[in-house]
Amino acid sequence: MLFAALVTAGLAGLIVGRWFSLVTAGALVFVFAVASGAAKVAFDSIIQRELPEGARGWMFARTESTLQLAWVAGAAAPLLIPIPSGPGVFAAGVIAQVLAILFIAGRRRAAP
Repeated sequence: MLFAALVTAGLAGLIVGRWFSLVTAGALVFVFAVASGAAKVAFDSIIQRELPEGARGWMFARTESTLQLAWVAGAAAPLLIPIPSGPGVFAAGVIAQVLAILFIAGRRRAAP
């Protein structure tokens, strides 16, 4: 599910970055919201499945804090650096695709 969320968000970013308009931007926001929600639930289920019960609370607190800091950094970046709409969205799509590839590479590397 994590891989699918990254790929979906990345493809949406690439498509909307290429044909940027108000309508496609709205569609992008919808796709990003669904993908991030699905990825969050999938990641939470991995924590619940893989960690012992005593470590779950600490890990949830750590990952939630990291996630919130990432949201703040993502919101602050366009305020500090002027980013054009279409190319910026396209770059976000490329970054999501690179992260999807790194995720799969890391999973294959960690597999026994």
